[in-house]
Amino acid sequence: TTSFGVTGGVLNVKRHRATAEFDVYFNRALFAGLPFIEYSSDTFQNLEQRVISGLGLGYRFLDFDDIEWDAQAGLGHQYTQYVSVAPGQDQRENDVGLRFTTNLDWDITEDLSFEFSQGAVLLLIDFEQSNFHTQGSLVYDVTDLIYLEFSAWYDRVLDPRPTADGSVPNANDARTVVSIGLNFD
Repeated sequence: TTSFGVTGGVLNVKRHRATAEFDVYFNRALFAGLPFIEYSSDTFQNLEQRVISGLGLGYRFLDFDDIEWDAQAGLGHQYTQYVSVAPGQDQRENDVGLRFTTNLDWDITEDLSFEFSQGAVLLLIDFEQSNFHTQGSLVYDVTDLIYLEFSAWYDRVLDPRPTADGSVPNANDARTVVSIGLNFD
């Protein structure tokens, strides 16, 4: 996902987020994420880039035609590069941490579904930089090709890094997203 916005010639939003994971199932419920990777960037949260990669082990608790729910725990490496930092601070940081995720997909009707995901990265060296991401979406299939998605996102960093001018980004970042998309199944 990406967001970019300008109002009155002034940049007011610039953020990117991408995730990828290759899951290997050992049976119908037990799986491993080999590997997972997350990339995020948010100028207004003082994140030039943050990359989290690692391995995880998961379990699918529900696996029915209309509802799936799984959870995963793993160990990963987090690399962070800040847009700017206070004098004497490192602009780049490396840390290891525990990553926890859960995902729920529910087909409410044939055309309407609910998707929920939540993740946490708890860092072991600099715990204050631990971060959380929550996303809930209602997806409506208008046709076989076109869908509408209504989402709410919430991101949190426990203690955001101050910028070079001494300002501190907000620890909480909430937003709503309305999307029109295409299905290529």
